[in-house]
Amino acid sequence: MTSRLLFFSFLFFFKLIYGQSTKVEDRDHYIWFDRFIGIENTGLYNGLQYIEKYKIYKEHQFFGSSDYQKGYVTYHSEKYFDLKIKYNVYEDKVLLKLSDKFGGTTLQLNSDHVDNFNIGKHTFINLNLNDFSTVSSGFYEILLENDSFCFYKKHRKIKKELLTDDGILYNFLDRKSYILFHDNIYHSINSKGDLNKIFPELKKEINKFYNANAAIRKSNSDTFWILLLKKINSQVANKITM
Repeated sequence: MTSRLLFFSFLFFFKLIYGQSTKVEDRDHYIWFDRFIGIENTGLYNGLQYIEKYKIYKEHQFFGSSDYQKGYVTYHSEKYFDLKIKYNVYEDKVLLKLSDKFGGTTLQLNSDHVDNFNIGKHTFINLNLNDFSTVSSGFYEILLENDSFCFYKKHRKIKKELLTDDGILYNFLDRKSYILFHDNIYHSINSKGDLNKIFPELKKEINKFYNANAAIRKSNSDTFWILLLKKINSQVANKITM
């Protein structure tokens, strides 16, 4: 049993005796413990050193920013907070900035052990979809969760080479796809037709929303799909309660 697990086992029994703490307090306990023993002594520090392979022209391969961002990671089912991390979308890898006393280098975490991670307001989950051949496994951003379904976005980057006076430089162009988990099945979502197949009883409502919100669909596809799926969820919930 790890020292981290022993500590939180004690904390669990302490709560049972003296009352439950909030999620914020739990998070603070984790942060305090990792700082106390040194996060380098936890199970998080067992990845590979990350070496950058590409000289970037303009568009990088990371999510949001090429700078490290504040976030958390659930690794081997244990949460680690207040980390400096980056998500390499092109390689589908989570990167962790080591402290200066370790040279400030970057650690590439073993994706098989990353359950989920967070960057800012964006939370990603590791989905193993080997049994669903039309959808690839990997890290997906959680866009919407409710009692009816879960809606995920897959971020992708396409690599383009540019021959310049400085040699070969690279641009990484954004691509995306969506999947919906409903009735224990993962569905690729690319059009209203995909939703009509899943919710045939709501075809009229789906088509009406799709046609009435074309501007939103073109300007912000994430918002469009979230709004449409929230409407679908409310319709499904109303039918269940009827």
